[in-house]
Amino acid sequence: MKTTLALILLFTASLSFGKDFLKKGQKDIILKEIDLICGDTWCSGDYNFNFKSIQCDDTKAVCQINYEMFIWEHDEAKLSLNCLIRPVKKFSDMVKKSGTYFLIQETFYEKMSSCLEINIIKYGPELI
Repeated sequence: MKTTLALILLFTASLSFGKDFLKKGQKDIILKEIDLICGDTWCSGDYNFNFKSIQCDDTKAVCQINYEMFIWEHDEAKLSLNCLIRPVKKFSDMVKKSGTYFLIQETFYEKMSSCLEINIIKYGPELI
């Protein structure tokens, strides 16, 4: 295993964001729901994720989810990555309300899963 991975890679797309259509409370809900589903899906393997922030652009219909990826036993070695999810035009494209709870929308979940899987394959070996 590589020694402490002090190099934190930040992969940002050459995307300048316009007006963000999400409010702070909506961002918190989305990040919480992504984190909740993570325990039953992406985070149950060798890698864990810490979802840090989300920024959306209403004119480009895209959201960028920024997160850290690390190996369970070695959380000092982290990679800072992001997923660009499109098309996303509104809060309800990502989560839906079910009674008093919110749930991740299936299409959003599938796109997020695809991005995380690609990043695990591409960048995961750097953590080992």
